[in-house]
Amino acid sequence: MADTNYTGLFFSRDDFWDIADALDQNKHQVLTGPLSSIVGDFVLSLNNRAESLSCNEAVAISEAFGHLLRAMVRQTPDAFEEAKAPIAAAQFDRARRYIANNLKAPNLSPEMVCADLGISRRQLYYLFERHGGVANFIRNRRLAACYNALKRDGERKLVSSIAYEFGFTNSSTFCRQFQSRYGFSPTEARSAWLSRQKTPEEERGVLSDWLAWLSEG
Repeated sequence: MADTNYTGLFFSRDDFWDIADALDQNKHQVLTGPLSSIVGDFVLSLNNRAESLSCNEAVAISEAFGHLLRAMVRQTPDAFEEAKAPIAAAQFDRARRYIANNLKAPNLSPEMVCADLGISRRQLYYLFERHGGVANFIRNRRLAACYNALKRDGERKLVSSIAYEFGFTNSSTFCRQFQSRYGFSPTEARSAWLSRQKTPEEERGVLSDWLAWLSEG
């Protein structure tokens, strides 16, 4: 291959003495199954966040990856229970990425996210419970996208056009939700940006949520 992206994680073999034989049997093999996909999502999430993580957070990450690896190898109820938090972290991040990639889809819904993850609506709500549910999360991400578009919009699109672009079909509802979320109207947000007045900072993102999942258990 002429162009390859590769991410590798290196851990001490002593930390996995209890499953060393199973790991040896599977070396250089492509693992399959639902949990192997979750482990893959976890590694991708870690790779995307590597530059933002501190040394202190490495302990939680190492423990989380260990629980995932043991659950994938052992396939026992106890192993799955210990891996519950990192599994949720990986699923949450996959759901977040799916939502981000489909933010402009007018039919984006919790059902679509469930189908992509292969989980139930109840499991999905559990993942987004701290955000008030997945529908609330989608709405807030769309509002944030509109806010960013209003600030960087060099073409001065109509506010209603920007709202429609990100899935809001009713201009009045959008303005009301935007006002409730940020404390000022979309028009005021644009005016403040053009005059370089200060407005509330954007959301920090979901790094803290991802780390919180890893620390639970």
